[in-house]
Amino acid sequence: MSDTRHTVGGSALRRRAISIPGVVAALTVAVLTAPLWLLGTLLVDVITGPRRLRWTRLGLLATWCLGVELTGTVLSGLVWLGAGFGLGSRTGAYFRANHRLQCFYIGALLAGARTLVGLRLQIEPGSAPVAGNAVVFGRHTSIGDAAIPAAIFGNEADLNTRYVLARGLMWGPCFDIVGHRLTNHFVARGGDTASEAAAVRALTGDFGPHTVAVLFPEGQFFSPERKARAIERLRNGSRPELAERAERLEHLLPPRPAGALALLGGAPDADVVILGHVGLERFTSMAAIMRLVPLRTPVRVWMWRIPRAEVPMDDDARIDWLYEQWARLDRTVGEHQGQR
Repeated sequence: MSDTRHTVGGSALRRRAISIPGVVAALTVAVLTAPLWLLGTLLVDVITGPRRLRWTRLGLLATWCLGVELTGTVLSGLVWLGAGFGLGSRTGAYFRANHRLQCFYIGALLAGARTLVGLRLQIEPGSAPVAGNAVVFGRHTSIGDAAIPAAIFGNEADLNTRYVLARGLMWGPCFDIVGHRLTNHFVARGGDTASEAAAVRALTGDFGPHTVAVLFPEGQFFSPERKARAIERLRNGSRPELAERAERLEHLLPPRPAGALALLGGAPDADVVILGHVGLERFTSMAAIMRLVPLRTPVRVWMWRIPRAEVPMDDDARIDWLYEQWARLDRTVGEHQGQR
């Protein structure tokens, strides 16, 4: 796996010298000025929507998230000290400690979101059972949905959950530190395709029954403009016939196959899980979030698992197969949205 620690904001040390004091400063200001901004948000909420308390909820949630980020960062330092100033960083105990820290981090963020804005995850009856030795391809609609696989596979099932993530997330210091200690890859959009694919493939090293790898094949959030650009790229690419299949998608962007092919190639015995959800697709701007908070209905999640024997061996056939799965996911998203 390539080392991504030196690619966002310079070196890891330089980036963390900015991100950690930034979190400390923001949390300090939020706590010290809490009486003032709470009074202000409550006044605004009384005028605009006293039953919903939108501004107050979001202010408290932002403060909670800063607190979780700082707590996780401090705990990551204690884990490092407990490993002999990092000398024991190659031991299983060190890995498990960081895995538990990641679960704490995700669990605390979700607990705050559940309490303050009503975020709840509901796995649909009939979904595939949660189990390891699987590559997970998920729908991607917002920053928040990246926590769904971690909550299901990591926190609930205690599986080693490996991610392909956007490098911008490294500006969260706890996410940055713990994410690099575990087996994750922070991908660069527009980077060298071959080196990125090799790094994604490396996530499948020592794959087994207690491991899953998570990828969001769309690569970014859905919008009509992004869909149009993706279709144009397909028309000008090596498989122009895929553009017609992409046009039929109503709720999803066409999948980018490079990462999916890398994971499938690196884990030849792993099954595939397709993960869909509805309830977060409108979280595309602060104005949209303000309209939706607090959430009235749970985020509905469903999965289906495909035995590896049903996945084609040839790369071109795998791309066609991935588009078939994405068409099915697009239909089920539409069905669930209709039910809501």
